[in-house]
Amino acid sequence: MIKLKNCQEFEFQLRKEGTLTGAATILDVTHAPFAGWVKAIYAVLGTADGTSGQGDIQVNGTSMASSGNLLVFGTTAAAVITNLSPNPFVVAKGDVITLSMPVTTGGQAANLSVLIVLSKRAVATTEKQTI
Repeated sequence: MIKLKNCQEFEFQLRKEGTLTGAATILDVTHAPFAGWVKAIYAVLGTADGTSGQGDIQVNGTSMASSGNLLVFGTTAAAVITNLSPNPFVVAKGDVITLSMPVTTGGQAANLSVLIVLSKRAVATTEKQTI
């Protein structure tokens, strides 16, 4: 067992190496090591294919997005985080966090990497709605 003493923030990566194919596929999974809130989400494709696609992050099987999918890729490698609800998004210790690709790009997009930052700190007024 790994103990996270004196750790106020924790970063973890969800990823899918290779070409993104197959809609509604679970790509990677992890769990929340402590109760806290999602401070930041960063997502990028190693290879963008010039078409749009969508990815989703789910907690215990429920999307973090209020509607649609959380990650939207346009024609570039960087994702736009959309519809996070509630914001800040709170997780409990042991919650299962899943990366999926419900809508594929239809092209050769590859090497998806998502970095999520969890925080145990109290949410400051200036940190709300910043994801």
